[in-house]
Amino acid sequence: MRIFLYKVVSEPNTFDLAERLRHIYSLAVDARNRDRNLDHVRLEELREERGLMFADFLKIRMHHGPAKAGLDTPVEGFDLDSDEGFGEETALIFDPSSGHVVVQYNHHGSWPTAIAEYIGLFVHSNPVTIDFAPKLDAAVHAKIKRAKIVKKLTLAIAPKALSDEDYDEQASLGGGIREIARRSDAERLEIVISARRSRSSSLNIDLSFLNQWIHRLGGGSEGSPILTARATATDDERTPSEVLDLLEHRLTSEAELTPGLDKRYPRLDRWNALERAFNSWRHLMT
Repeated sequence: MRIFLYKVVSEPNTFDLAERLRHIYSLAVDARNRDRNLDHVRLEELREERGLMFADFLKIRMHHGPAKAGLDTPVEGFDLDSDEGFGEETALIFDPSSGHVVVQYNHHGSWPTAIAEYIGLFVHSNPVTIDFAPKLDAAVHAKIKRAKIVKKLTLAIAPKALSDEDYDEQASLGGGIREIARRSDAERLEIVISARRSRSSSLNIDLSFLNQWIHRLGGGSEGSPILTARATATDDERTPSEVLDLLEHRLTSEAELTPGLDKRYPRLDRWNALERAFNSWRHLMT
């Protein structure tokens, strides 16, 4: 699970987000639902502990969803009523004292923009503009230069946006990837390279060179063929690895979670992972 840190920006700046969350949660479940596109969003759970607000937002996917399949049984659809859909959960922690939030990334769930919009527009008679501004890591360049041990690299590209010049030997990631990208009709190609699970193992990757390549292709700008670029790395075996966002230089963290018997990541586990990330970033919340 990936986790991001944001600063809450509202207009008017006197808006009390904590009170709005309490108000929403005080309502009956059905009154918390709000339409968004073809789906629904709602605040599912709210808890206050240690000066923090732990929230869980639910996106109900009403338009389409997966099937159920077994290793020895045919695939079949879920038996859903017309007012039921597929629930996608996104955890969030809000710190009223600093105005920061840490948010779980769930590709199929509610993204931070949707959550901010839900909170801000929930009371129709008192709409508020809310933005979650990503917290940037000013030291990312220095970390990239120092990184000697690279545990994992995630790179996503848009093959159709790469020109013939971009496919030369200096710009390509290797012959195999080059051929896949050229022949594929895919809109997005994601490559994940991981080192063996041992303290001393590392990928033989020069992050400084990779970072230069990314930005030579306009990484981080609109229309760039580089969609995602993250490296899990450290400069010393005794220092824990951290996730470096090579594209947007945003603060990000990762947590390994184990699904429950129902295949969902337990809410408490997600909240605990968010709180660990929050505590590691406290010194940056100014």
